[in-house]
Amino acid sequence: MLVLAWTCDCLATVYELCQVGGQGFIRRTLQYDEASRDPRDAPLANRAGA
Repeated sequence: MLVLAWTCDCLATVYELCQVGGQGFIRRTLQYDEASRDPRDAPLANRAGA
């Protein structure tokens, strides 16, 4: 994957213009208190035994 452009990572939401296989897309990353996550990540289970 090639990242062509991005917004400042000092913001809470970072956008990246990416290209892979001849197609382009925009990836959004949310940053919370030193941790960051891609909104496509599956949420963690919060129940016992999971």
